[in-house]
Amino acid sequence: MEQSINRVELLGRTGNRPTLRRTPNDTPVTQFSLYTNQLWRNAGGELCEAAERHSVTAWTHLAIQCCNHLHKGSRVHIAGRLQTRRWTDPDTGDVRLRTEIIASEVIFLSGIQQSSLPPAYGFELEDVPDIGGAEDDTNPQEDHDLNDT
Repeated sequence: MEQSINRVELLGRTGNRPTLRRTPNDTPVTQFSLYTNQLWRNAGGELCEAAERHSVTAWTHLAIQCCNHLHKGSRVHIAGRLQTRRWTDPDTGDVRLRTEIIASEVIFLSGIQQSSLPPAYGFELEDVPDIGGAEDDTNPQEDHDLNDT
């Protein structure tokens, strides 16, 4: 059988406070949203931003920790795997899909000052590289394009 990898890492802010639920077998589970941002400069030099909403699910002890330490707007690093669920809507009969991150690791970053994070994670406007060829050689840019995803 061929080896494959299903791993995702996200750094962002929570969109809601996680709420602890329990399965019929009394297994703790929580779901919350995580927002990530991408910043870039377009061809005209204007700063552009796109936000992406991700659904995160945590199970067992990790679910309990998330409920104890996360609130709306918490900075968090999530590592896990992608899972897509499929079901039929009982009202319309339409097939529905939901892709979510099943968290295996959660690092709570609320206590870390934003300035101590690498520029790619700080999202400060002065940290966004000027892709249009800056004349300033005091801070040489690496050869990468923020428009590529």
